[in-house]
Amino acid sequence: MRDLRKEDELNRMMNGVGPQQQQNEQRPAQGFDAVSGHVDEQQSDKNRQFDFYESRLDVEGFVADYFAYRANKSGIEWYEQPELPFGVQPEHYMMRYLAELFEKRHMKDLEEFIDELMADPILTFNRFTEIVNIFGRNNNYQPSSMNYGRLVGLISFGGLAATRMLEENMQRQVGQIFIYVSRFIRGRINQTWENDAYCWADFMDLGRRIEKREAAIDAEEFATRRASRRWSMIGIGAAVVVVGAAFIGGKILASKNCAEPSAGMVKVKVRYMLVELLTNDEKPLQMDKAFIAKFYTALMKEITEVHGDYGNGAVRNSILIKVADTDICLIRIESTAEIFLKSVIPFITSIGNVPVVLKTLFVGRSIRSCEKRLISIRRNELQQLYRNAQDGVTKNAVLDALNSVSGSISLG
Repeated sequence: MRDLRKEDELNRMMNGVGPQQQQNEQRPAQGFDAVSGHVDEQQSDKNRQFDFYESRLDVEGFVADYFAYRANKSGIEWYEQPELPFGVQPEHYMMRYLAELFEKRHMKDLEEFIDELMADPILTFNRFTEIVNIFGRNNNYQPSSMNYGRLVGLISFGGLAATRMLEENMQRQVGQIFIYVSRFIRGRINQTWENDAYCWADFMDLGRRIEKREAAIDAEEFATRRASRRWSMIGIGAAVVVVGAAFIGGKILASKNCAEPSAGMVKVKVRYMLVELLTNDEKPLQMDKAFIAKFYTALMKEITEVHGDYGNGAVRNSILIKVADTDICLIRIESTAEIFLKSVIPFITSIGNVPVVLKTLFVGRSIRSCEKRLISIRRNELQQLYRNAQDGVTKNAVLDALNSVSGSISLG
């Protein structure tokens, strides 16, 4: 059951109103404050127009563009992204900026709602609406219009959720949440924007105000850091004068020690692949170090033939192969070299003198996600064995194996 007090606080955050400002919520908003979604009357009258009926500004375009953009920032491609018939519009770029800003400020709250959304493996529109309805409520928990703040919040929420799903290889669910977010927003816009005098022209004007305000804040913070750095450098200079003799004697060692932390500050994004090795007969493969070495040789040979020395170098510097199970290998590869590896896996037909067929089971961003998927695969195989068992002894043996990975269960 949700904490309604917390939802109310989140709703105020989405509308640019902090808890300390709650008593002033009835005052007319001036401009667009912290993705507030409020327009003053003078500007609304000036820019009132029904541009949200234009085909180039369909809601689906905003959602598809931001989903793909957000996934790409995490090093993931959304291969099933719907095509934008009019290309990326200026309004799409503004939505990217505002949605990223919203995510930066409310990451913790968004992640909690995403965890709740993904807790149920069956994602329906009713389930989605139940969770995100907080974006469309006022302080009395009544449905309200789709103002700019809630619009940005919903798209930011959907983009982050879609990225999480792509990381878990949940392509079908990404398509579903794209449809649900688009449907939810489009319905509210069609019902309320004309009466409430909202339009994309106002959205752009108010977005530009936020950009100017954020640029001013960044400039102020930069100036503060620069002043602090100046005094820090004075202190460092004094320290260097005092201990300079010690540094001269250990110059080489100090250079080496200073270089190591800087290299560690760069985070390398990697992918983990579960690859199954299938043979023509039922004989189990001898997955020892010698076999893994042959597997590595076969992969690198095929990569060199297809992608040349460039592909060979990109993969060689980061690839690592480990045995995950009797017929499954775990391959680690840098995200930048992933495409080279995935493209040649279908062409591997033998390892050493053993004919094989390679099947990619899963690609994840962590060993933990691969472990969860492998357990799920083995559990499904055991359930299939149980259903196909011909005698009670076999069924009991399979049931014991299932209990060992799933807890106490009972199958009819």
